[in-house]
Amino acid sequence: LVSVRSTALAAAMDDFAPAVGPRTVIVPFLNGLSHIDTLTARFGAAVLGGVVKVATVLNEQGDIVLLGSFTSLTVGELDGSASDRLEQVRQVLSGAGFDVELSGDIVTAMWAKWAFITTLGGMTCLMRAPVGDIVAVPGGELLGPALLAEAAAVAAAAGHPLPAAQTSGYTAMVTQPGSSLTASMYRDLVAGRPVEVEPVYGDLTARARDLGVATPLLDLATLGLRIHQARLETRSALDRFDLDEIADALSDRDDGEHYRLVDPNTGEMVFWTSDTGIDGHNPVDLDELDHLVVIQPLPSYEWYQDMADFAEQVTDERAGRRLERSI
Repeated sequence: LVSVRSTALAAAMDDFAPAVGPRTVIVPFLNGLSHIDTLTARFGAAVLGGVVKVATVLNEQGDIVLLGSFTSLTVGELDGSASDRLEQVRQVLSGAGFDVELSGDIVTAMWAKWAFITTLGGMTCLMRAPVGDIVAVPGGELLGPALLAEAAAVAAAAGHPLPAAQTSGYTAMVTQPGSSLTASMYRDLVAGRPVEVEPVYGDLTARARDLGVATPLLDLATLGLRIHQARLETRSALDRFDLDEIADALSDRDDGEHYRLVDPNTGEMVFWTSDTGIDGHNPVDLDELDHLVVIQPLPSYEWYQDMADFAEQVTDERAGRRLERSI
């Protein structure tokens, strides 16, 4: 069973690849469809299609908490065929608290789930609210069905139209008054955690463009989630550096026989002197340390103004405040 997030898929494949043999069956339960291409490119016919329906949340202790009692697993051959191994998989997965079903059209089932999670995620992430709060205001009841119509149009254009019963069920869920329903992506968003924007939204909207399907609301949701993800990545990159130490290095106006250097990949700071190098024992020329960046001291008035100007232009509010404190 493969149930990691898409960002961990490559590493996961490397981990389990040595255990894959001629009779191995790989059942992925990732969101979207791009993982199927990735897995089949490496493991071929060993890969099945899979859909899991379960609502969970990660609490402050790092425990996965089950929300509600509805849990199901659906698996099927990607080509829609029946096979002995499907029944074997069903038997293995049964008895673990999940309803297990076999599907003769698992790809359409995966498209249907994809349409639903992008609909629910799109409306709750855009509005920063659960379904009940959204439909309680004028016009709010139209948002979910509009997003669903876009996602369903992409699925239909790809050759996998959503069954009418599922479309009706999904519509009821995203228009239910008083509902506390939110998407897991919404919960990650408001908690400041990374989101799977590219495999869930980026891939879907890219396919829509290739198929000539307009998806303005899904495009808007994608943009918002990309901004969130980019902010997190920028913050993570800045967190590698000790800004106070960098400020000290910029203001160090001694004899030029020593410098502080920083590794741009790790943020690690090292101290270099002309007679003892960076390890305190072996002299080394600065030119030989090409993987490190020398922090050249600036005159006090110059470095202060440069840093102040830079701090004012930083779009990440938290990073900007840290820079202002450092200078």
